[in-house]
Amino acid sequence: MHDIRVLDVVDTTDIAKGEPRASAVIRLGDTNYSSIRRADLGDMHDIFVDGVTCRAKCGVRISGPLSDTVIRDVTVPADARKYDITAPTQKVVTE
Repeated sequence: MHDIRVLDVVDTTDIAKGEPRASAVIRLGDTNYSSIRRADLGDMHDIFVDGVTCRAKCGVRISGPLSDTVIRDVTVPADARKYDITAPTQKVVTE
């Protein structure tokens, strides 16, 4: 995956009404494409994420190798994390 733009995402979960809280609003990547081979650094690149309003436990989760990416303007509740990065990254800017 490459050359993707994600703009103005709003999580509308109503926690007060008992709606389940998602683990993340945006998830980028996975460890494998399938059983054929693992994802490599450079396979997913040039992603731009701007304007995420979150009620989940995390705003943006990076679960697979990611490069040349900008993620900015992520708003989360006080008990949430903006980012959860568990994969190799290269030239990833989080603002």
